[in-house]
Amino acid sequence: MGSFSINRLKRFVISVFTVCGISYFGVVLYMYFMQDQYIFLPEKNMHELTFYKENNDLKDATDLYIKTKDHETLEVWMRPPNPGMPMVLYIHGNSHGLDYRANRLKILSDEGYGFFIPALRGYANSSGRPSLEGFIIDTNAALEKLYELGYVDRQIIIIGESLGSGLATKLATEHKFKALILLTPYTTTMNRAKEIYPLIPVSILFKYNFDNISYISKVQSPVFIIHGTNDEVIPHAHSEALIAAAIEPKKLVLYNNYGHSDYDFMKVLSDFKKFMANPEQE
Repeated sequence: MGSFSINRLKRFVISVFTVCGISYFGVVLYMYFMQDQYIFLPEKNMHELTFYKENNDLKDATDLYIKTKDHETLEVWMRPPNPGMPMVLYIHGNSHGLDYRANRLKILSDEGYGFFIPALRGYANSSGRPSLEGFIIDTNAALEKLYELGYVDRQIIIIGESLGSGLATKLATEHKFKALILLTPYTTTMNRAKEIYPLIPVSILFKYNFDNISYISKVQSPVFIIHGTNDEVIPHAHSEALIAAAIEPKKLVLYNNYGHSDYDFMKVLSDFKKFMANPEQE
């Protein structure tokens, strides 16, 4: 009777481990094949540029389309800078359309900055599907268009927002811009995925490792980073690691009690201008 009970217990334990193993394997497979939907959240514009022009918010902006070397078409909202002011190349994050950034674009415009914000492939009215390789092509296409329009590196400030921070930083390793601004960035997307999913073999499964930490020390432009201390999407420790790895001149500003995207962009711009007024003293 005792032997029978032990055998039943063994079979039960084996069954439990088998079910757990199959379930874990299923979760891993699901995460692998569905990771695109977790990383990329493309949306169309809820309001097109004409809506903002009619409301006098972005009256000087134009909507144009540029081609990439792999034949995708990217929608771009653009405004030329006031005389003597820089052009901002804005690389957006992983969700929403261009209109989601309209308030920030208006602030830039009101302060005299120009802006050139491409909708990465799959976003807003741009063609294609999101991918790391495709986004790199997109950002290079945007910069090439700025060159065609007569802008040079020293006239360009590049902003990388969240997911776009890795793309902006990579581009800044290849060009000496007027400045690099990173809004709530990460060290690498793989590092963040490991933090969120500690029991998943992220290093093996992850297809899209957007990398900031490997590039930031190679950036020759002034580096300005902001982060909210209550950011649950990307903890501000990522920005602290990035600023430590960056070379001078550099500045990190932490905004107390702010999250991932609810910070005051006017305050960001004001802090940035203070930094640029005397970057060597920061």
